[in-house]
Amino acid sequence: MMKWFFILLTAVVLVGGTLALSSSIAEAQPAGGRPPRAGQPTRVEVKDASKSSPHGDRMENKPSSKQPGMALLFWGFAAATIGGALFVVTRRNLIAAVMGMVGSFLGISAVYMMLYAHFLSVVQMLVYAGAIMVLFVFVIMILNRPEDEPVAPSG
Repeated sequence: MMKWFFILLTAVVLVGGTLALSSSIAEAQPAGGRPPRAGQPTRVEVKDASKSSPHGDRMENKPSSKQPGMALLFWGFAAATIGGALFVVTRRNLIAAVMGMVGSFLGISAVYMMLYAHFLSVVQMLVYAGAIMVLFVFVIMILNRPEDEPVAPSG
């Protein structure tokens, strides 16, 4: 079952990334016509300062409704985060649960990256998915609790 989940997640990320990339490339292309020839003056549009947004240029590169691939990527990473969390609470093997928690933390980190919070994303990956998970694995190995045996009537 997990194999199909990862295959589906990979397909969603690939399709969403392709759609997001193609829409951003299409927006970067000129609207029409030929490129200017050498020696011809080019027109440069200057934005009116009175019509600029109160946030300055920070809002220029934010995803908009014109980018369906970004929405698809977001939902893919959100599904990975929720899937990782469900994997954690449904596993009896503690090491498998920790790996599910790593997947959940990486999904959260990817959502932070999509929100242009790159520092928070890197901190999420290094501190939580890295250091905290290593600490959890060390504690699990040190405690070395035997696996629960099924309860069966004796005799």
